[in-house]
Amino acid sequence: MSASFENWFIVFVVVMTLALLGQTLILALMFLAIRKTMERMAEMQTRIDSILERDVLPLLGETRSLVADGRKTVATLQGTSEEIAQFAHTQTGRLDGLFSEAVERARLQLLRADDIFTQALARMEITAEEVHKTVSQPLREIQAVLAGVRTAFEFLGGRRRSAPKGPVDRSTQDEEMFI
Repeated sequence: MSASFENWFIVFVVVMTLALLGQTLILALMFLAIRKTMERMAEMQTRIDSILERDVLPLLGETRSLVADGRKTVATLQGTSEEIAQFAHTQTGRLDGLFSEAVERARLQLLRADDIFTQALARMEITAEEVHKTVSQPLREIQAVLAGVRTAFEFLGGRRRSAPKGPVDRSTQDEEMFI
């Protein structure tokens, strides 16, 4: 073997030894840390057990008694609610008849009111037509007569209007005389 190969081999063995020692040291430290953690966990388990015995177990006993009392209360409430449901069913039947009668009466009253309004509207239409015939038409006739008298006075008084300039003015003047 050559000298350089032996040197490299020695270096390699030293590096491997140092790596093996480093791994052994890391494993030893991990073992100690795990052991310490296990001791803490055992201590915490002891504390938890004491808390369970001191606080939680009596609380569980009280909870069981409360649940038993609650079951009794629920059974009583269930019986009462069944009675209330039966009573409500009976009263609903009574109210149904009462509401049906009230609805029928209201329907009849609405029909009567509709007839009354229909008759009143018909009478108002007849009255409006009569007022139109008896008042509006004579008023138009009076206005036409007054317009004719006014035109006659204007004509006789010499205040003759100027002659219309076109067919539109003539038709407007004819309409005014008619009204």
